[in-house]
Amino acid sequence: MRFGKGGIFLIAPLAMRRIKDKFLGKYNTWIYRRYCGSMGARAVLQHDIYMSYPGMIHIGADFFGQQGLELSSELRSAKLIVEDNVQINRNVKIDYTGDICIGGGTLISEGVVIYSHSHGTDPRSLAKGIEKKIGARVWIGSRAIILESCKSIGDDAIIGAGAVVAKDVPARAVVVGNPGKIIKTRC
Repeated sequence: MRFGKGGIFLIAPLAMRRIKDKFLGKYNTWIYRRYCGSMGARAVLQHDIYMSYPGMIHIGADFFGQQGLELSSELRSAKLIVEDNVQINRNVKIDYTGDICIGGGTLISEGVVIYSHSHGTDPRSLAKGIEKKIGARVWIGSRAIILESCKSIGDDAIIGAGAVVAKDVPARAVVVGNPGKIIKTRC
């Protein structure tokens, strides 16, 4: 392998960044583990993650949460349960005011927004939580929005990138568009 003029010095910063990210990931996970309600083995949380009421967040084993993840609630008593082998990518915002359960093996892509409460027609009224269940092995595409009126997403469903989901999604359905429509059912 040839490096050319100054090539070795271009590789060194990349290696240092990888070492720093790995160290920060372990450190951040250790910090979050102390404050979360529970966290399974081999869970990894990158830096720059926001959690409101972390004691009400329960994370399963083999979880991976990327930077920019925001887990927030307007009610102190709300719970977020994330089962095993779930990956949540960058800049995802999950509002768990109405209690959310995310099934095992689910992948939530970058920039997804999930709501679980409503204020009705008065933005200053108290939040009314709406319970939401996201099934196992669900794939939610990039920049999709799951509104509070969608109370469940069935197992093995796919939500397309940019979809706005306002209704319940049955198991194995593929939903795309705004408003979200079922275009087919997977075998």
